[in-house]
Amino acid sequence: MNNGASYPILLILVLLLIGTQNITAQEPLQLTLKKAIALAVSNSEEVRQKQYQLQASDIQYKLSLFQYLPSFSFSLSDYSSIKYMGQDSNNSSLQFKLSQPIYRGGRLRNSRRLSQVEVLRLNEELENILNQLQVSCYTSYLTYIIQQKKIANQQEILSISRDQVEIARKEFELGRIREIDLLEVEYKLQAMIRSLEEQKLNLNQAAYAFKKLIGINLDAEFEVMDEFPENYSGIDFIPEIKTLTEMAVSSNKQMFAKLLALERFDLEHRSVKGQWLPNLTVDAAVSLTGNGYPLQKAHYSITFKMDLPLPWVPISSAVSIRDSPHNEYGNSRNHSAQGPGSFGYFVNLRLAELNLENAQEEYMNLKKSIVYEVRFSLERYESLKKSLVMSRKQVEIQKKRLGILSKEVDLGTATRLEYVTAQAEYMEQIMALLEGSLELLVSERSLEQLLGLKFNQITDIGVVL
Repeated sequence: MNNGASYPILLILVLLLIGTQNITAQEPLQLTLKKAIALAVSNSEEVRQKQYQLQASDIQYKLSLFQYLPSFSFSLSDYSSIKYMGQDSNNSSLQFKLSQPIYRGGRLRNSRRLSQVEVLRLNEELENILNQLQVSCYTSYLTYIIQQKKIANQQEILSISRDQVEIARKEFELGRIREIDLLEVEYKLQAMIRSLEEQKLNLNQAAYAFKKLIGINLDAEFEVMDEFPENYSGIDFIPEIKTLTEMAVSSNKQMFAKLLALERFDLEHRSVKGQWLPNLTVDAAVSLTGNGYPLQKAHYSITFKMDLPLPWVPISSAVSIRDSPHNEYGNSRNHSAQGPGSFGYFVNLRLAELNLENAQEEYMNLKKSIVYEVRFSLERYESLKKSLVMSRKQVEIQKKRLGILSKEVDLGTATRLEYVTAQAEYMEQIMALLEGSLELLVSERSLEQLLGLKFNQITDIGVVL
């Protein structure tokens, strides 16, 4: 009996536990802007791919140092022969060889610098991706907050407008207003309801874009914890335009990328142009020979090699000094030359020159463009600040107008249609003010990128109003 009675109790406890887990699982994720950016960075496939490329390139750059180190090799050979009606022979040889490059016409140095430039380029691309991801997350985060505020303001105004429509219906029943007046008020109300539905759709789209950006489940619920800076009015820059322009030219990420490209093409041009410079190498060898093991006969050699890879007549030269197991010493000289296999050198040289000239032109054009863009962006930023101030004044005026119209409606000197129309206009002014605030904040992030500043550091060069 006791066991049978415990089964329903156990089932209830299991159901309660499952229900508690479901409630816990459905709790919305609380997100600050900092946490959202961290999620976006950690879940970005583009960031991971660029990090892998950077790590691989850095390893290649570090390994390029081994080009300057000597190479070592050894060889072992055994030779035996059987001679009919003669003495058999058995010869063994063990050789150790060390080869040290002395000079490569600057090609090794250029190659190593090219590897370093590639590391710098990939690192700069990674920083650009991270910065752009921060800006995108920042914009998406604030856009979602603004959509919430738009809906909250519209719902508040819509509630007041519904009350006005109900009053208008009573007034129509009492014969105090015409039917056309009632229809106009109801039409305004329906337009406000439609606008609210559109804003709800925009909120869902903003939430979808935000969740996709930070890499969380699209069905997950979240709450934004930071407040939107509604009273923010921008900053006054301390440096003059000339100083800001110089800052952009020296610190802008695009300018740095062009400089790296310019250096890369310059290194490639120098490598092709200096292709004829000689390669100098020293080889040292030790050989042990004998008819059996252990090998007891040793001789040594040292060879100086010079390859002159002229594009028209490549020349090779080698001078060797050696001894033999029989205390004999000698030297030898070998020289060789061959006719040109192709004239690709001249084509490659011209292509390298064209690439370098094109990179120089792109760099100068970008510099001119940035100078203009800084001036234009600052003018636009000042215009946005003034526009935001005017929008706030318009909202204040519209709010006072609503208060006056409310009293006039009660006194009968204004119609409810005028009041509901004014409410719709007030709602539009609030939405425009929120959009203007967001546009100002986003323009600051664009200015940071233009001036080469880190994310959200524009206040370091200005005074907050």
